[in-house]
Amino acid sequence: MAAEIILAPIAKQIFAKATNMALEQIGLLWNFKHELCKLKGTVATIQALLLDAEEKQYHNHQVKLWLEKLSDIMYDADDLLDDLATEARKKAVLVASAIDDDDDGARRRMPTTTCCSFVCFLFSLPQELWYDLKMANAIKAIREDLEAIEKDKVSLELKVNPIEEDEARPSRETDSCPPTIVVGREDDKNKIIHLLLKSNSEANISVVPIVGMGGLGKTTLAQLIFDDDQVKTHFNIKAWIYVSQSFDVKVILGKMLRSMGSQSQAGPELDDLQAHFRKEIEGQRFLFVLDDVWEETSLNWETLGRYLTVGALGSKVLVTTRSTKVAEVGVRALKPEKSTSIVEAYKLKGFSEEESWSLLVKKALPRKVPRDPQVQDIGF
Repeated sequence: MAAEIILAPIAKQIFAKATNMALEQIGLLWNFKHELCKLKGTVATIQALLLDAEEKQYHNHQVKLWLEKLSDIMYDADDLLDDLATEARKKAVLVASAIDDDDDGARRRMPTTTCCSFVCFLFSLPQELWYDLKMANAIKAIREDLEAIEKDKVSLELKVNPIEEDEARPSRETDSCPPTIVVGREDDKNKIIHLLLKSNSEANISVVPIVGMGGLGKTTLAQLIFDDDQVKTHFNIKAWIYVSQSFDVKVILGKMLRSMGSQSQAGPELDDLQAHFRKEIEGQRFLFVLDDVWEETSLNWETLGRYLTVGALGSKVLVTTRSTKVAEVGVRALKPEKSTSIVEAYKLKGFSEEESWSLLVKKALPRKVPRDPQVQDIGF
């Protein structure tokens, strides 16, 4: 008989490593903390399937094969995070040493001669920048592999089980990513906060979508809003849920409960989860952030909406998505029948040349490296 496959411990380990790395702000140059956060969310979704899968492997060969495939990806993820942690420690030592040597004139300098193009300037940046880019892509590839294998849960009839609270909830107020450098989004932030704080006498709940192409900073902007003092004061309950391409209402409700810090002992069935969820939010004005949503099926949105209607007047769901259709479906599906008002999607625009340059300088160059005026001319 083949040996049993037990993946719960390594899944817990990967979740903890990704959480700690993100919170410690690993990545001194190009910021890949959001990829770590997304990996963490995907691993949490996988964790919820492992109990049932590990039990079924003894009498279901397909589940056994699924676990074997998952095992390979999990160990690749664990090895990658170990490599990342090792490199981060080396980087921290080098940066500290470079700063200490500044007074002796030993700090790294930017190019002082004009390059043939801005590409020349980019290739003159520290080697760590390219390492960070490579690692971000590697993390993304593993996350996408995990998301692909997670979709097999339907055909394998795997049940979602609640994860123990100490495993699932990071040592933060929310599941959102740690703070990062932000440039040129203050106006966007204020406009969206105004939409969130705006009262609506017709609706207990309304959806505010942020729409934009990948890389514009939708998640970062949502995080700034989520952590704003006005928002914290206005809403009784807040929760951050990373959704991605798996819009499973049962999983989303479970994540919401954990993100709220609920101590309820909800069972794995949807009816049990929704009963505990309704009890937690009933009469409370809440803000739920659904990050990176791809779901275009109105029925799934409507199912989720049924569990949100018991919240207090003025409750909001902030959605980040690349798709205008997702935004439209979400807004209409969660709109109360008697309500005549529709919140338009907030379409995030790209940066100006000045903002793009400022972002590059802040994210790509270590602190205390001189800013050469000639390099800025090349950048523009």
